[in-house]
Amino acid sequence: MSTKLSDLLGVSPEVLEKGGVFNALVNRDSLVYVDPHALLTSKTPEIQLANHRFRRYASGLIRLLQVSGRSDDVFYSEVLNELQLEDLGIHFSHAISRGLSGMKADMVAALTATARKFIRAGITDTELFPLVAVLEGIEMKRAGGMVAKVILPNLFAYTDRVVREQGIANGRYRYMNKTYCVPFHPLDSKPIIFVPAELLSLKPVAYNWSENDIISEDNDVVKMMVASQLGDNWKTAFETCFPSVVKKVMLLHPSLMVDLVRHYKSKPSNSVSASLVV
Repeated sequence: MSTKLSDLLGVSPEVLEKGGVFNALVNRDSLVYVDPHALLTSKTPEIQLANHRFRRYASGLIRLLQVSGRSDDVFYSEVLNELQLEDLGIHFSHAISRGLSGMKADMVAALTATARKFIRAGITDTELFPLVAVLEGIEMKRAGGMVAKVILPNLFAYTDRVVREQGIANGRYRYMNKTYCVPFHPLDSKPIIFVPAELLSLKPVAYNWSENDIISEDNDVVKMMVASQLGDNWKTAFETCFPSVVKKVMLLHPSLMVDLVRHYKSKPSNSVSASLVV
């Protein structure tokens, strides 16, 4: 029998929906993922603050890679350490069965190396990291895990507000020198952190391109140079080419990353509804 988060917490589905919490199935792998793009469009107060937190975090990584001279210096090593995801000892409400998936060491190394190449070419937009994750063929759940780790204090604050407003049974949990009211899993007593539905997607935006996302439409020279390799739009590029091929072409023409970031930032949210059953 399928058990939903509301069943686990002993509340009606409407209670979670009122708080904007995605009512996930907790006894099987979830099909939804944290979408980094949703930080740009969220209307939830805590997630709007999370957006600022993630921008500051990404800007810090970019600055470290700007001053890094070698792949074995202290600045580069700091970025590698930051992008690792250790066991946090908590449950995320959208993925209780699956858990939060971080990037493996080889994924972190590849992401960091490629990001530094674009940064050295002058690309310093904070959206660089989720897009480089796509170029490295990193799974959606792992890219989302990177974001969830960074914004965890904001997710704690969101959970605290929802349990108080909706009268959900909770206890106290201390994280980063601050105490929050959160629900606990009845089987292992670990805290459950709510994730709003608007932060989740079946297919995050960075992995979801359309034929309207024209490649380099403002630069006819670059457009002509890459058309034979990538096609004329990003949907074709990512569906017909291996990510490694797209990455190679983009590193030869770094302005393509500026173009990709522009399309990415202008796209609408692709979030799920709180009542979706998957």
